Amino acid sequence: MKRRRAMIAALIAMTAGSVVAAEIGPEELASIVKGRKWQVGVGGNLSDPLIQAYWDFNSNGSICVRFPGGKPDDRCADEGAWKLDGPTVCWELKRIGEQYGYKSACVQVEKLNAQDFQMHNVKGFRQFAFRLAK
Repeated sequence: MKRRRAMIAALIAMTAGSVVAAEIGPEELASIVKGRKWQVGVGGNLSDPLIQAYWDFNSNGSICVRFPGGKPDDRCADEGAWKLDGPTVCWELKRIGEQYGYKSACVQVEKLNAQDFQMHNVKGFRQFAFRLAK
């Protein structure tokens, strides 16, 4: 249980960066969400596979969230539903993330470079960095 809490805390850890990000519109957002798998970087770190989590945004509106350190097709740590609302993607998970602010969230996505993105909770703080998984 202690390890699980540490992993969840690490999953939502935020880092301050000096990277300039570009906002994306609703059409591009839809193209990187619907039916896609995200490789989420814990604390913004997208280079260490031991602290990567994989999230599936299934075309049917369901979401599968895995714990960091797992493989892209591991069993879901939690499931729920997602939807697009203009320039934001919102989700509602069943079990995890409430105390860390990501069980139910709406985020706006910004492009960092050709392959990397970051999402901000609509309240403005950086939630996660991610890239589309292969």
